[in-house]
This record gives sequence, structure tokens and C-alpha cells, in this order.
Amino acid sequence: MSRLRFKIAGLPLLVASTCAFAFGPPGHEEIGAIADKILAQDNPKVYKKIQATLGTTLEQAAVWMDCAKNVQISKGAFKYVKSPKYPSPECKPFETEEGKRHFEDYVERNWDGCDEKKECHKDYHYTDISIQHTDYNSNYVGAHQYDILNAVNAAVAKLRRQSVNEPFSIKTKQEAVLMLAHFVGDIHQPLHVGSVYLDKNGTVVNGLLNGEYDPSTFTQGGNLIRVNASGKLHAEWDHIPPNLKANTTQNIIAAAVDVPPTKGDVGGWAQSWAEETLGVSAKVFAWMNFVGIENNKDFKWQANFEDRKKYLVMYKQVEQEQIVKAGARLAAMLTELYK
Repeated sequence: MSRLRFKIAGLPLLVASTCAFAFGPPGHEEIGAIADKILAQDNPKVYKKIQATLGTTLEQAAVWMDCAKNVQISKGAFKYVKSPKYPSPECKPFETEEGKRHFEDYVERNWDGCDEKKECHKDYHYTDISIQHTDYNSNYVGAHQYDILNAVNAAVAKLRRQSVNEPFSIKTKQEAVLMLAHFVGDIHQPLHVGSVYLDKNGTVVNGLLNGEYDPSTFTQGGNLIRVNASGKLHAEWDHIPPNLKANTTQNIIAAAVDVPPTKGDVGGWAQSWAEETLGVSAKVFAWMNFVGIENNKDFKWQANFEDRKKYLVMYKQVEQEQIVKAGARLAAMLTELYK
């Protein structure tokens, strides 16, 4: 599966990668749970409308987009196949016959249209902007018309009864809310927005060589960077602090309620959030230095830390802050779109 296709001077370039979850299923569920609680206490009428659209809670709906990755082509047909690669217990509520047909229909409609590659829907979950940038620009290496920012914008457009840009195919309001329930979380995960590009020596570069994209510098959102003995840097950021999931305490909700409102029209919120997360990504990578690894089939670089313990304190704090912001902003976006 391709994680990233760059367009430099109009020429598409493909880079192979693996797929990853932003925060993992528990993180997405926690974001949905925060939004559920805020909406239920502050906008119960809006919340009832959202529940009527979804047929479930935002907490449960938040993993739907990852569950859709279980759909495969089998004998020329799209089939939902249980796989240990993607969430299983979290997907179970959707695994009715009708639910499986919905997954299959969504994936088939969002299968191609991303340059010459298939499985478009998997590319909706991220963008890979170099941490050397402070803004999002569609011409940057790592940006594309079907990335996480544009996925959020497509769902917003559907709920505003506006035209939805290709390659996104959103059939119903329910699908649009399912997208937001997940992708608002993705856009707050630092390694799903900002990316570090490294030369063979581990020096941070901008992904370009003589003005053209250099695929050898791409770290696959940290999947090619090793931490500790064998762990992936991205995987480290998939997990949420154990004291956060299923707690959703009043302190967490209070912190979410205190998240400042996003300025401007709701159609511009995704870019604002992506640019903010890009800044967070830069701060995350600033804790590390990198060394190139040769002759390793799984990793190309080793991440080293001047103070690993302090880094881990930062990591837990940043993850909680990003999850709280994502839950608050999901509630705010849906309130704006349903009022």
C-alpha cells in the first residue's frame, strides 16, 4: 500500500509504506467519548440529531473508518474480511450483514481516483508535511488532494449540502459524520500531519534534492524510524496514556470545554488544525536526533534521545492535550454543522 504520492512539477511519485492508526482505536474512542459528553451536556438537541444520523454514539462511530480497511477485493468483488491487522473488538458492532455491505460499498466508491493507485480511502487518514514548514500548502511535498485535511473538508461540504471534491465519495450524512468522528482525531495526531525527512546520515532535510522529491528521505510517518530495540516511532504515538482511556473524568471534560473556539468559517477549520498540529510535530521531533541504519529490512534510521525519560513525560502530556482538543473540536464542528 502506498502511504504517499507527491506531485512535483506535475509528476506523480509513489512511495511504499505501511498503514497506521492515529492514536489507535482507544484514542479515537476517547475523542468520540469526549465529544459525546460535551454535546450531551451543552447541546442536547444537536446531540439527538447527531445520534439519529449515526444510529450510535460518537465514541463507537470513531473507529468506523479504520474498520473499513478490512475490506479487500476477493474474486473481483469487495468483501469485508476480519483481519488482525485492524481493530477487531471495536469493529464488532458494525459487523452485521448490513454493516458489512456498508463497509464494502464505501470502500468500492473510494477505491480509486488517487493518481494511479488504488485503496484511496486509506490515504484519507494523513498528510506528510515536512516539519521545516509552519503552514499547510497543497504544493508542499507530502500534501495531496485526498489527504486528511481534504478528507475533513469533504465531510464538512457534504453536511453543508455543498459539492464534494473528487476522489471523495460520500453517499449520506451518516458517512460524513463517520468521517469526522475519525478524521478530526487523525488531524490532531502529530505523526499523521508532520513528517521528518532524513538523509542517509540522519540529517533532517526538506525531502527535496535539487528541487525534486527524494523518496529515500521519506520516513513513512515514523514507521521507518526505530526507537528502543525494535519499536516503531509511529507505533509509540498510536497509544494513549492508560489513565485517559475510559476515564473521561470531569477534569478531562473541563479541559475540553476550555479549548478555545477555532476562528473563522467552519470550512477553514481543518487547515487551522493541521497547521497547529504541524507545529506540535516539529516540537516532538526536536527531542530526537537520528542515525542512519544500513542493511535493515524494517528500519532506515535509529532515533536517539538526550533524555528519554523527559521525552516520555512530554509524549504523555502532548497526547492527552491533542486528544482533548480533538474531542472538543469534534463537538464544536458538529454543533456548527447541525445548528
